Amino acid sequence: MSTATYEPIKVADPDTPEWEAARMTGIGASESADALELSQYGGRYKLFHRKIGTLQEDFENDDMWYGKEVEYLTAKYWERKNNRKILQHPCPMYRHPDYPFILATPDAKLSPKEGLELKSMHWRLAKEMGEEGTDFIPDSYVIQGQQQMFVMGWEVVNFAILVDRRLYQYKVHRNETLIEGLVAGLSEMWERIQNFDEPEPNWENPSVADTVKRLYRDVEKDSVIELSKEACKAWNRYELLGDDEKQIQEERKALKAFVLKELGNRSAGILAGGKKMVRRKEIQGCSYTVERKPRIDARAVKVPE
Repeated sequence: MSTATYEPIKVADPDTPEWEAARMTGIGASESADALELSQYGGRYKLFHRKIGTLQEDFENDDMWYGKEVEYLTAKYWERKNNRKILQHPCPMYRHPDYPFILATPDAKLSPKEGLELKSMHWRLAKEMGEEGTDFIPDSYVIQGQQQMFVMGWEVVNFAILVDRRLYQYKVHRNETLIEGLVAGLSEMWERIQNFDEPEPNWENPSVADTVKRLYRDVEKDSVIELSKEACKAWNRYELLGDDEKQIQEERKALKAFVLKELGNRSAGILAGGKKMVRRKEIQGCSYTVERKPRIDARAVKVPE
């Protein structure tokens, strides 16, 4: 149980110019996974450049818009499923009184010690979730909940996750050990941001390549440098992989043609073992701004029982 007796400091109402400006004064709960390198959609490198203002991001893309719009539906759905009214939704941004750079904008408040996060998720990702009522959810969600509890002085954060038209419910309890590690990680990251000390990119994080692309969009005419040995090695590897990719694609194309020749105009051919077959199916074209011609789709599928 928490012994927190402080009151969080209210900063700004959500989705206002004041809220947007305040985001640059600290690290929000939704960014905590980036600060700890726990998210494949972000990371320390991306977060650093976001906070120092060198990374221009589109926060009004389709996914962001959908998430905001469906949040209100998810809140109503949660109330219906639990026969309980949400105390406050949406919530303002708050900052921790002792760590002013640690921020949180909870989705909803259920009681003085209990919060609610409203999420939507694709069914493919939902397959990785655990049993309802547990905290078996993505690490990024767990750490987000811990930061909200730290800022707000809460004991628990509920997660309502909408998958298609079904609502899944999970519960994350306050964990002082996790919070201690979180505060240490956020403190180290914020010090880097304040000192313009760029963290080393984690090249295994898928977000890094896109971040680099966004950072260096301009071309300085007639500016030439000599690349390091590491960069030369990386470029040689890049070209080699490109050659391999081309060779692989050509080989795949030839192998597919070999099978299609044997199939002829037939609609399917049974593979060894009898459980899968190569199916040929005409895919009708559809038009948007240009007309697409019908094409033949050939792939391996399970044999109908």
